[in-house]
Amino acid sequence: MSNSFSVSIKKVKVREGRGRTSFSKVSQLAESIKKYGVLHPLTVALGDKEGEYNLVAGERRFRASALAGLAEVPCILRKDLDPLQDKEIELEENLQREDLEWPEQIELMRQIDEVKRKLYGEKLQGHSQEGWNTSKTADLVGVSTNTAYTQVRLAKKLKERPDLASIVKNLPMTIAAKMIERKEEEERLEAMASLGQLELSETLMFGDSCKILQTIPSESIDLVITDPPYGSEIIEKELRESSSLVTQPYAKTLKDFDNADTKYVKTIAEGVCKELARILKPSAHFYIFLFLDKYEIWRKELNKNKLELSPSPLIWSKGRTTTPFKGYNYVKCCEPLVYGYKPPREKRLAKPVKEILEFSPVSTTSREHPFEKPQDLLRLLITQSSNLGDVVLDPFAGSGATLIAAKAEGRRAIGIEVDPGHFHRAQKRIQGEKD
Repeated sequence: MSNSFSVSIKKVKVREGRGRTSFSKVSQLAESIKKYGVLHPLTVALGDKEGEYNLVAGERRFRASALAGLAEVPCILRKDLDPLQDKEIELEENLQREDLEWPEQIELMRQIDEVKRKLYGEKLQGHSQEGWNTSKTADLVGVSTNTAYTQVRLAKKLKERPDLASIVKNLPMTIAAKMIERKEEEERLEAMASLGQLELSETLMFGDSCKILQTIPSESIDLVITDPPYGSEIIEKELRESSSLVTQPYAKTLKDFDNADTKYVKTIAEGVCKELARILKPSAHFYIFLFLDKYEIWRKELNKNKLELSPSPLIWSKGRTTTPFKGYNYVKCCEPLVYGYKPPREKRLAKPVKEILEFSPVSTTSREHPFEKPQDLLRLLITQSSNLGDVVLDPFAGSGATLIAAKAEGRRAIGIEVDPGHFHRAQKRIQGEKD
């Protein structure tokens, strides 16, 4: 430390807008500093006032020194730095730290990409002139050019949209990027719809299922497949408490009507079952995905409206665990769905199929809705319980997956969705399938 000198800790100033925003294990470092002192000097530059210094690098050491009660800290002075070079040193010191959260990592990458371009100029693709580009940022950080481009772009988006940044900050980066992309697309589609620029399919209606079902003619529906709000306290608990990389992203993507609460489930079960009993053709089948803790609510309403249930629910086996193992319960890997019919029981299933339905779920990065069901599973149910040209209804259409599966199997489809974001995304998806 021969080139270092001691500076009053009160004279070292930390400017706003630094790349690093969280500092882990500062108290442990403070204890080490109490025993052994500051082993690596801070880097400072001349401050705005005489006798003051601006911190360039070493903010965690600075904070730990203050916590340890030091009156002075060892520093190395850099007199040759302009503001951009000052920022460059700060960023490069922090960029490779493994304890940074991903939002900090990509924000630092964005800042260093920006600073380097200001320092060295833009290097245009296909030109030989000196300068800085994304490829050089990637080399500096140790990632591919495509990764650097994607992450810098994501960091810019988080900076532009702090409302989205606060929502996704605790999610894995890939899930966060997907959520932001989905949210922006929903906003764009809603704007297009308000301007009359989005073609709306009459097969998908927007609004409350209980009310819209009342407008459907009696005994006009051949099959119902739906995935209503679960009202699961388990999912709500995950929203509040989980830190698992498996369950938290799943819970964090939910909207108000995707899960809702028990009171809402009771309300829709009462309204929907009453209307299903009216609009289903005699002998028509229905499938309802649900959480087992709400099975009794649906069973009661279905039976009250003289709709018959299979003796046991079907089980969709996902082929992988969907919750982390904590040692108290067996891990979840499946989802129940009730199968039933409107009397009399005359329609037969197309072929023998086991009660355990084994289908891989839609991947997290591919699904359009947090509870989206795989097309192969939906198409099996459709072909089991309907014929070509039949009408398939989904009162809780979500991403439109059931409608797309029905059309793929040569059926007519009707859907209802109450969330405007899901509705407009499903409309775009349906139009894409039609094209």
